[in-house]
Amino acid sequence: MTVALEEDDSIARCIIFPRFFSEDQVHLDELLWRFENSGEDGCGHESGVLRRLVPEAEQVHQIGCGIAAIQNQTAKARRYYCGFRNAKYGAIPLNGPDYTLTVTNTVEHGQEAHLDFALRITVEGKSARNRAKANARIAIAEAFGPAIPHICDCDTSDAEHPFKRFGDECLNGKGTFLTLG
Repeated sequence: MTVALEEDDSIARCIIFPRFFSEDQVHLDELLWRFENSGEDGCGHESGVLRRLVPEAEQVHQIGCGIAAIQNQTAKARRYYCGFRNAKYGAIPLNGPDYTLTVTNTVEHGQEAHLDFALRITVEGKSARNRAKANARIAIAEAFGPAIPHICDCDTSDAEHPFKRFGDECLNGKGTFLTLG
């Protein structure tokens, strides 16, 4: 069963390391939404979580841990779920000067709270399209608040987890790292 989104719906974006982190190991707004691969519909697709269906933070964390576990089945490098960021659906800029964003509730991996974010760039030319996508990614990310950090149970003793290597400050883009000896 899918549901229609409402202006006041809270949307979460799960943050996975290293995908949403810079080379300096800091999570940045411009990396929250990549929209790297175009689907058959010509849109770039990303995922989110509809909080109306999973209102507790722990439920979102469970989804994030599950995403990392699924990715770790095929990824070359270990993936870690690090937390999530929230936004109100009504605050997300769905239409920009050079893009349209469509958000729909679709079941994925059995998760009814899954949201599909489909970004369609509406300008032509490689440079114009790249610029439009970069601007859309930042505009969408700016609607989301600071990250709510989390370490999955399976990662608590993993010395390679980014929070253990860099401190949880790496999640909110402060760039201040803890050195673990």
